[in-house]
Amino acid sequence: MADERWTHARFSTTAWTDVLAARGTSTERSQRATEELCGKYWKPVYAFLRRKGRKPQEAADLVQDYFAEALRKDYFAGADRERGKFRTYVLATLRRFLSGHRPARRRTNERPLDLVPPDELSESARLARDIEGSSSPEEIYCREWARALIAAALERLKKEHRETRRQRYVEVFLAQIEAAATGRTASYVELAGQFDCSETDITNFLHRGRRLYDTALRAELRNSVNSDREVEEELAELRKYLGF
Repeated sequence: MADERWTHARFSTTAWTDVLAARGTSTERSQRATEELCGKYWKPVYAFLRRKGRKPQEAADLVQDYFAEALRKDYFAGADRERGKFRTYVLATLRRFLSGHRPARRRTNERPLDLVPPDELSESARLARDIEGSSSPEEIYCREWARALIAAALERLKKEHRETRRQRYVEVFLAQIEAAATGRTASYVELAGQFDCSETDITNFLHRGRRLYDTALRAELRNSVNSDREVEEELAELRKYLGF
């Protein structure tokens, strides 16, 4: 029952345009899109495997083997937006892969996958705690997927407003977010000193920054659902699950 509940949890970080680009005939564009998808889903898949009882290095190797096979065998060609979430499809193909997996022998002519930066390959203390504290592999998979969605929205926020008059709002908003990530609260007095402006300005900047972030988050969600109603449903589930 728990597996069914989490398999159908409403989280997604994939732009379906990327999924579609990765389908069918192998081209430079489709391979690039597939590798981008692999990079986005590396950590959720890794966390799933760790919660399944795999050791860190074994889980990392399995992730590489899974995505390497996904590239070779064009796993994503079977993905269909009308039949469900892409993250559900990834989980299904991962389970099939694991059921028949044998340790891969590296081919001398096989191009190595560079899915994540080297520093991301090390399991963080936060991720280790979350893996240990999760009730099921599906739960940690969805949680990491949700975190990836937030990260994608923040990256979109920075890119869309870089070198515009809104960049200041984004910078103040991100400063508050970064402070919260370290377990502390950045006061308006502190932020005013950091950005050389008044507390009233900080109040206005944060309000505008939050609105811009909300737009970016909705844009990320809109990439992977079919209607504005589904965006609202996704937001409600996301907020409930991550507790914000």
